[in-house]
Amino acid sequence: YLVARCPKADGLRHFRVDRIDGVMLTAATFEYPEDFDLSEYVSRMWGIYSGEPTRVKVRFLDEMNVVDRLHAEVSGRPSAQLYQVDEGTWELVDTVMGISEFRTWLRTFGSSAVVLEPEELRSQLIGSAERMREIYSRQPVLSGSGEEGRSDAGFGSTGVSEG
Repeated sequence: YLVARCPKADGLRHFRVDRIDGVMLTAATFEYPEDFDLSEYVSRMWGIYSGEPTRVKVRFLDEMNVVDRLHAEVSGRPSAQLYQVDEGTWELVDTVMGISEFRTWLRTFGSSAVVLEPEELRSQLIGSAERMREIYSRQPVLSGSGEEGRSDAGFGSTGVSEG
């Protein structure tokens, strides 16, 4: 990826180098802000997408390999603070840029991760979980069974026809 100033975006953008068709030298110039540090900028990003820095606080239950994953996946983030709350419970506090990618990452932990802050992220995950519950609570319609449109298609008392 290339981090560069983009006049259309009025700021920095990330460009996939393999998707750049060509370059052209122009007379246009750009000066980096004095306080800009690429290493620090990239260290706050969660994935390749940036955004406003957002403080997050997430509680993790030490189930399966959750804590091992946390240590492996956040150890390179200077702003990440991972600490044990009590036996079987850990908390991650971090400031991330790219909250949508962070949200996607959190979903990989399922019910082992609980967002404490920010409330907006917590609400988004609650909404997503409610939609999943609604979808999974419906009985599926089996495609090609000739019973499309029936909410119980293919699901009798056993779901298996005898004969």
